[in-house]
Amino acid sequence: MNKLKLIIILTSMLVSTVFAAPVGSRFSYQGQLQVSNSAANGLYDLHFSIWDNVSGMGQLGGDLILDDVDVVNGLFSVELDFGDVPFDGDDVFLEIRIREGVSTGSFTFISPRQRINATPYATQAEFLAANGATTGQILQFDGTNWVAANIGTGTSPWSPGFGGTQYIGDVVIGDLVASAGDTLQILSQVNESPLRILVGGVGTRFRVSKNGGTGVGANYSDGQIPANGLRVAGNVQLGKTSIGSSPDLAPGNGLNVEGTVLAKSDMKVYRNLAIGPNASFAGSTSLQINSESGRSPLRIKINNSTKMRIYTNGGTSLGGNTTPETNGLVVQGTVLARSHVEIGNVNISGSGAPPELAINGVNPLSVQVNGTTRLNVSDVGGVGIGGNSGFQIPQNGLYVNGDAKLNSDLILTGKPKQDINSHGFAKAGIKFHCGNLPLPIFNSFNNINSGSILVLPHVIPGGSSTVGVCRIQFPFPIGNLFIQTRTDAESDLYIRATTCKIKSGSSTVLECGSQSPDTGTFFNSIVTMLLF
Repeated sequence: MNKLKLIIILTSMLVSTVFAAPVGSRFSYQGQLQVSNSAANGLYDLHFSIWDNVSGMGQLGGDLILDDVDVVNGLFSVELDFGDVPFDGDDVFLEIRIREGVSTGSFTFISPRQRINATPYATQAEFLAANGATTGQILQFDGTNWVAANIGTGTSPWSPGFGGTQYIGDVVIGDLVASAGDTLQILSQVNESPLRILVGGVGTRFRVSKNGGTGVGANYSDGQIPANGLRVAGNVQLGKTSIGSSPDLAPGNGLNVEGTVLAKSDMKVYRNLAIGPNASFAGSTSLQINSESGRSPLRIKINNSTKMRIYTNGGTSLGGNTTPETNGLVVQGTVLARSHVEIGNVNISGSGAPPELAINGVNPLSVQVNGTTRLNVSDVGGVGIGGNSGFQIPQNGLYVNGDAKLNSDLILTGKPKQDINSHGFAKAGIKFHCGNLPLPIFNSFNNINSGSILVLPHVIPGGSSTVGVCRIQFPFPIGNLFIQTRTDAESDLYIRATTCKIKSGSSTVLECGSQSPDTGTFFNSIVTMLLF
């Protein structure tokens, strides 16, 4: 035969019911057969047997083979009778094997064996004929047999009362698994409403929707009832009312709700409003929001997009849902201030008008452009322009990392400083003696850094210094700078000029000499030098 690929077998057991005759041991079996992921069609031979376990040895009774069972769109139904097999309460498992109807080969085993549940045990009903119940009686199990008993006697939970039949005990309606601790549970199937109450048998007046909401006073559809909410067609009268908690928590003639309140129209509060656990009014507070630990107390959305939120860290976000720093503010949009703005621990006082912007802090101001700091007011009191946080801001001074253009005079009370690779300001200046020892420095300045400028003699082999020749050592490189010198004659006999060159192998030392341009003779001289 062709090898079958069996995907799934679904079964249900139905007891045959024959009135005025014993039930017998026969029961119905319905199944679904798939071959290679498709519903089977055609004739198949079915082999049934029952066992006392799910996989091992222990067959109960004989085999039952049904030839040429018609399978249509994967579905088939047969009746099974294993004779005197005792359904005495122990587990019984049904084993199924199958082959194509035209085949005479071996059967294919359907794994695993299937448990035969309680319904087939209804065959025990054939033993009740001699002890059948009459009008006003019920059947009770005495530990051995089912016996008839009057309603209200024995251990039955049903008893007469209040003009009908009364049930003593918990009630569960539906075929889902109930949970313990509830007297009445109604368990609906998926996408089904669990409860509907009609008045006069025609008009629905109460309905619990499949979305968890409840409708009162009208035949509302699921779409008309709010999810997990309440819709009432008529008036709602509330006195001292509490929803979701003990009535003692409700205010006098008021309403206490522990849960979500959905208002389909305007809601007006004519007095103070307190929201959240343990919220109360202090002084003249009209609105107080007290959130639980770990929850944001306020969020405002427009078209389902957050536009304002107060976070658990005390910060506020405006225009978006960006988390601010603790007790900080994030604004995604333009800030327009019609009056002065105070930032930080600022106390604006005095008789005059307050400043439009007052900022108090250790580093009170930082302005970034495309993520790079371009303006910074530092804690040293200085201001940096055009650079990131790494630039050196002078104390109470100004650092500009770029060209500075002024339309009026520049007045400085301190020394101007400039980067070594740019030009404009004088980088350094020195007035010194060039010649034999000693070589005093009369005056000097350094606008590049805090290093000192040194003047050294030019020593020839043998240890003596050269007349009119010296070396000047600077604390910064001088290769790209402009150098200007002026020579002051110690006597009026000769005209003298000082010429300099960068010492071979060095970027910071000048070798200079003062000599007569007429005779070429070197003289000790006083030299003034400027570097630009």
